[in-house]
Formats: sequence, structure tokens, C-alpha cells
Amino acid sequence: MPVSVTGASCRFRSLRQRRKRVAAAENEQVGRDTESKRLDVLAETARQFVAVLAAQERLDLARSAVDLAEKTDAAVAERVKAGKEPPPQAAKSAAELELARLDALAAEQALGVARGRLAVIWGAETATFDRAVGRLARVIGALPPLDALRTRLEATPDLARWDAELRLRRAAVSSEKAARIADLEASVG
Repeated sequence: MPVSVTGASCRFRSLRQRRKRVAAAENEQVGRDTESKRLDVLAETARQFVAVLAAQERLDLARSAVDLAEKTDAAVAERVKAGKEPPPQAAKSAAELELARLDALAAEQALGVARGRLAVIWGAETATFDRAVGRLARVIGALPPLDALRTRLEATPDLARWDAELRLRRAAVSSEKAARIADLEASVG
């Protein structure tokens, strides 16, 4: 007595194909998530590197300001000693020198923090480098035009991830709907 279960086997084949699509969409999403995380780490590393370059430039400027303030203070002291400037001018010059030194100290500490953050991204406890090599003007000047940025934005893994997420959800819903319908046809004959 032959038994035929044609409707059920078609239904199960269809269910299997839908489940395969769900699994493929999940795998695609995992790949996009991994790529997105990789790009996030790369972008954060670049941001911290630029922060170190900026902090180095601020420190260089602050040290130049200290040098200038020291020269100014010495010149004012000479003028006060020669009687060409009133004594309060020397106090003002000394105060400006101390402010410049405080600014340089703050810039030095900010550089230390920036170096530490960059080192942490690299997996080190402390920064083992003395100076980051690069030109901040080149980094800032390298930004592409806005239209090019928009085009790149549309190709980012995060946006592609949401497309994959939508396909995954649709495939899962389709699979669940198909699984709910019990379509068993059996014939004995």
C-alpha cells in the first residue's frame, strides 16, 4: 500500500528554505556587526591620534608663550630697573609669566591624558611613545567634500546592518507564518 505525503513534503521543504534564509540573514548580520565594530575601533583610534597631535601642538604653543613671557618679563624688569617703567609693571609681567607657565602645565597634562587614551586603545597600560608623528593641518585638510561623505555614509556597515536586520526580521516572520499553517495531506491507496 503506497503512502503519499506530497503536500506535507512541499510544506516542509518550503519551511526548510525559509529557515535557511533566516540563518543566512543572521550570518550576514554577524559579519556586518563585526565589520562595524572594526571600523568603530579604527575611527576611535584615529580620533585619539588626532587628539594627541592637537595636544602636542597646544603644548608647543604654550611653551612658546612661556618663552615669550620670560623674555617680556626680563625686558620689563630691565625697564623698571632703569626707571623707564613703574614698579607695578614688573608685577604684572611676572603674573603674566606665571599664567603662561600654568597654561603650559595644563597643556602638558592634557597631552599626557591624550597619550594615555591612545595607548589604551592599542592595549597598553601607558604610552611608550614620546611624540606622535603627523601634521594636524594635513589631517584636517584631508576631509572630502560633503557629497562624497554622504555617498560613503550610505555604504557604511551600520546602515547595511539595518538592511540586513530588516531582511532577517522579514524572513523570520515568513518562516513563522509558514510554520503555523499545518498543511498535511495524506493519501493511502
